[in-house]
Amino acid sequence: MLFSSIGHFAVRVTGYQFIEITSNQVKFGGIIEMLILGTALLYRFKFIKRENHDIRNQLEHYVKELQNVANTKEQTLQESVDQISISHNLSKRETEVLLELSKGFTNKQIGEALHISIATVKFHTSNIYAKLDVSNRSEVIEKVT
Repeated sequence: MLFSSIGHFAVRVTGYQFIEITSNQVKFGGIIEMLILGTALLYRFKFIKRENHDIRNQLEHYVKELQNVANTKEQTLQESVDQISISHNLSKRETEVLLELSKGFTNKQIGEALHISIATVKFHTSNIYAKLDVSNRSEVIEKVT
């Protein structure tokens, strides 16, 4: 149909006629062509919509799994910190600082999370180092995990 309409216009330009085609046939061919292409597009859109829905469901499932893993890790970390706190006689605030230290937070992040100054964080951190008999954060994290 597309070729017939091209042929129709080629006749007008060159004057050489391959096949007898009227302008009504070209219009009808164009309508048929639009219907075919429109149907193909609608089918493709439906397929993409279904595929999009499936991918969205998979992503939601993965996000829930990641949240469960994160919650489990947080819970395990909290239990480990609580055990160390009891066995090394840490204060409540030292336990809170130890939890944040074991998450890998900086002094500034710990201060913001616990609403205390950086100097206070440093004070509690040095107490934790002394009580756990460690000399740096890596050793603290190693003891907790």
